[in-house]
Amino acid sequence: MIARMLFITAALLLAVGTAHAQQAGDVFVFPNDGQDQDQQDLDTVQCQRWARENTGFDPSQRPTASSAPPPDESSSVGGGAARGAVLGAAAGAIIGGSSSDVGRGAAAGGLLGGARSNRRNRENDARQEQWEQQQMAEYNRNRSNWNRAFAACMEGRGYTVR
Repeated sequence: MIARMLFITAALLLAVGTAHAQQAGDVFVFPNDGQDQDQQDLDTVQCQRWARENTGFDPSQRPTASSAPPPDESSSVGGGAARGAVLGAAAGAIIGGSSSDVGRGAAAGGLLGGARSNRRNRENDARQEQWEQQQMAEYNRNRSNWNRAFAACMEGRGYTVR
């Protein structure tokens, strides 16, 4: 998911110049008052700085997480099954005493241990996915705030921003 977040961010940071219109992040800027390219470039840099100072967000920086990811509590299904089999065999030996009871206990314990590990892994994956979604939502909010601040600054200098 980190790679996906970086890819999305890289896509947002691409700037494509078209004729006299200039793209800044994911907005297009068009001069209204006959500003030449040098003036537009200067205004763009100053408004980017102003937006960064007023929002605390810098779209040119690599995104970083605002909180640590959830701890990885996953375990191998095979390891859980093996531990369950050992415990089941011990229980079978204590309860029944015969080798067939030990085998049945091992089999039952292995199934339960594997199922428990599988559930723990699914829960861990769900926590990780939720954290990634929260991080992406926060990035999108910050970027949207920055875009609005940048657009307000450029519009105040005589540009149309779309």
